[in-house]
Amino acid sequence: MIGEYICKRSSRGEEEDGVSVLTAFANSFEYQALRIDQALRLYLETFRLPGEAPLIFLVMEKFAERWHSTNGSPFANTDAAFRLAYAVIMLNMDQHNHNAKKLNVPMTVDDFVKNLRGCNGSGDFPTDMLREIYYSI
Repeated sequence: MIGEYICKRSSRGEEEDGVSVLTAFANSFEYQALRIDQALRLYLETFRLPGEAPLIFLVMEKFAERWHSTNGSPFANTDAAFRLAYAVIMLNMDQHNHNAKKLNVPMTVDDFVKNLRGCNGSGDFPTDMLREIYYSI
């Protein structure tokens, strides 16, 4: 029900209410000292991720804003947190979705690190952190 409400689309201004509820909901989590994949797991365990790409973007944007505001480093900005969080979701799908496995060879740790080069502002994420995230997924 949480996922449905916070992602509701309406022409009567309810969408704005949903966004403000989503923001308050995302801000209710304490992510301090949690690696981004651990925080993302906590966040996404509480509701079902919507199926539409724009809604997933919004849900992930609010998560990244909250995670970055409580942790900051080693991320250059909120956009870097968003990119890595989205990459974690894609990695999880790559590694655990049986339909995806039929189409492609699963991503390796080196592929994961390489795909995220230059995505932390104009720099890279720490390789050790990316490897830890990969192996936790």
